[in-house]
Amino acid sequence: MKNMYVTVVSSKYLIMAISIARALSSKGKLISIYCIDDHAADILENLNLKLCKIYRPKDYSNYKLRIIRKKRTDSEFCWTCKSIALEHVLKQVDSLDWVIYLDSDMMIYGDPDLGLPSGNLNHVMLTPHRPSNNHFKSFMTKSGDFNAGYIAFRNSKEGRRALKWWRSKCEESCSVNTDSKNYADQYYLNNMPNLFNGVFISQHDGVNAAPWNILGKDITITNGVIFVNKQPLLIYHMQGFKKIGFSLFDLYCGDQKIPNNIRNLIYLPYLGHWRKTESLLTREYQSVDKIKVSLLIRQIIREIRRFINGISNIYWHKHL
Repeated sequence: MKNMYVTVVSSKYLIMAISIARALSSKGKLISIYCIDDHAADILENLNLKLCKIYRPKDYSNYKLRIIRKKRTDSEFCWTCKSIALEHVLKQVDSLDWVIYLDSDMMIYGDPDLGLPSGNLNHVMLTPHRPSNNHFKSFMTKSGDFNAGYIAFRNSKEGRRALKWWRSKCEESCSVNTDSKNYADQYYLNNMPNLFNGVFISQHDGVNAAPWNILGKDITITNGVIFVNKQPLLIYHMQGFKKIGFSLFDLYCGDQKIPNNIRNLIYLPYLGHWRKTESLLTREYQSVDKIKVSLLIRQIIREIRRFINGISNIYWHKHL
C-alpha cells in the first residue's frame, strides 16, 4: 500500500507542520506539505525533511484560486486548499492508493496506515467528532458531524469524484461566519455519505483522537504503546495547543481540563517533540518568545480565571 499524507500550512504554524512531517517520516510515511506563502516554503526547503515534498503556491495555484486568495483569511484559505492539495498530489503521483489530509496540529503515535479501511469497497474515510460530553456536543450543530482535520480519499473513480465535489464546495465558501448549513470546509462532510458510495465512517478511537473526544476514555500504556479504550492511539489532534512564551505552553486553551494521565501520556511526549523541532529553526523565526506586554497581561488575567475555575492547562517546559 502506497499512501501520501498531506498538510497545508502558513508561516504562522510552521513548527507544527515540521513536527508532524518529522513524526510521519520516522514511521516511513510519505508526506507533502503545501505552503500558502513562499516564506514557509523557503524555511522548509532548507531543512531537507526526509520523505517530504514541499509545494509553493505557484505549484498548485491557478487564476480562480488566486482570486479566492484575495478574499479569504489565512485560515479560510488553508481550509480551501485541503481538497486542492489532495487533488494535486494525485496528479503528481498517480500510483498512490490513498491520500490522507492531516491538520498540521496533529501528532503520530503509531502506524497511521492501520487506521485506514481495508478492501476495495471503501473510497472515502471520515472521522466523526464523537464528543465526550455536553460541552463539546453543543458545538456539533454548527461544526458538523465529522472533523475535517483528518479525511482520506482512495485513488479510485468514486474517491476522486467525492474529492472533486468537496473541492467545489470549499471553493464556493470556507467561512465560519455563516449559517448552520455551511461551516468552513467541514459541514459539507455531513452530506458525503448520502452522495457517494463507499464512505467509511471510522469507529477507531485512536484515529483523530482529540480534546473533544478523549475525556472519559480509558487511556493506558503497554510496552510503550498508548491505548484509547483498548485501541492503539495512532493520531492525536492537538487542537488548542499553543506556545505562550518564555517556555510556557497552553496544552489546551479550551474550557475543559486535560486530566493528568492524558497530559503525561499524550501531551508531554508531543511537547518534547515540538521543542526539538523548534530548535531546528533560527532564532528569528522563534521570535514568538517576544510576546507583547499588553498581550501577556491579558493572558495572565485569563489564566488566573481559568485556574480558579479548575480548567487551566498551562505547562512550563524548560529549555532543552
